[in-house]
Amino acid sequence: MAYLAQYFTKDHFSNLLIQNIDFRGPKVIVDLGIGDGALTVAAIKKWRHAKYYGVDVDKERLDSLNERLPNVRLHNINSLDISLGKSIKIKMGTVDIAICNPPYLNLKKRSKYKTILRNAGLNNSVNIPCYTSDLIFLAQNINLLRDKGTLGIIVPEGIVCGHNFNLLRKDLLERHDLKMVIQLEPKIFNKTEAKTYILILDKGQTRTRTVQLCKADLNGKIEKRIKIQKTDLIERMDYKYHASANKNIKGKTLKELGVTIRRGNYSKNELEKAKQIYFHTTSNWSINGLSLRNTHYKLNKEPVIAKKGDILIGRVGRNCIDKITFVKSGKIAVTDCVYKVSISEEFREAVYNRLKSEEGKIYLQKVIHGVCAQVLSKKDLENFKVFVYKRHVHKK
Repeated sequence: MAYLAQYFTKDHFSNLLIQNIDFRGPKVIVDLGIGDGALTVAAIKKWRHAKYYGVDVDKERLDSLNERLPNVRLHNINSLDISLGKSIKIKMGTVDIAICNPPYLNLKKRSKYKTILRNAGLNNSVNIPCYTSDLIFLAQNINLLRDKGTLGIIVPEGIVCGHNFNLLRKDLLERHDLKMVIQLEPKIFNKTEAKTYILILDKGQTRTRTVQLCKADLNGKIEKRIKIQKTDLIERMDYKYHASANKNIKGKTLKELGVTIRRGNYSKNELEKAKQIYFHTTSNWSINGLSLRNTHYKLNKEPVIAKKGDILIGRVGRNCIDKITFVKSGKIAVTDCVYKVSISEEFREAVYNRLKSEEGKIYLQKVIHGVCAQVLSKKDLENFKVFVYKRHVHKK
């Protein structure tokens, strides 16, 4: 149901989440944002004797569930209510299993959400720049659980690998026992192209040093899995990144090579309105390089200028990773949809060839994120690895 930012779970992915929860004889199971009940139905098949609770703001949906799931205690309230436990007559911190496919919405940074985050032990996450409903749902589920209780939740890509959520990943890895991250195939939910993942975690700290990262196929079967040290997962914890060829290259990152990466500081519309010449994602990205005029600009602030020797890379757009070229001569202002990569001449050819190679494209494809408009982050570009001969490296 898209108007509530709800995307209901298909049966085989509900089963995938439930089957990867290892818990014997749970007494109480809660489904926040129960929706069409797919997760609860799958859970009932596995744990028939548990007591079930479902919460949702959609009254019509709950009315239909009353007929299908008469033994589930359904509550038509906001799952993010600070007094949730009292409203559904459950003491917070006593639930055995929480299952959830939350809505994906942006939220204002209200004090009650900060309280929910802190109560869940996610103290660093209070400082995340933008709050989302999936973030607060995750915290609220943790608050419901007893110590060593288990959460199975479906989350969007940002939670798993977005740079804005580094603090959340740090909290989850240090304060709770994250056991598994399952990468799902794109477009598994109707009416959205959102990339999603299943997180399985136990509430409370553990001595476990690794997390299992998995990839599921379209039938909800795990086809690939790897184990990664927790200390390597704060930056990203998606299977596609940690299984990528870039992780195994014995090279230097662009950051280590001293590369300077800048995005344009004017939008295409701003430069058009000012009647200035610019280079944008819709410009001609010649594979033979760009021969440009030496354009002079009259603007309130100095634009980001690409000049001879700079490499240009698309930052945003459906095909942004295919947009890579270099400046042969002249100079031009780049828009905020383009990165200007400046690098010393001795490494320039190696970096450009690596970016244009099949292996380079595979890495870029793995790290871009976003739903409709794909985005290549500066940090992921800085982590791009290039093999350079020792004679190319400056001696300190």
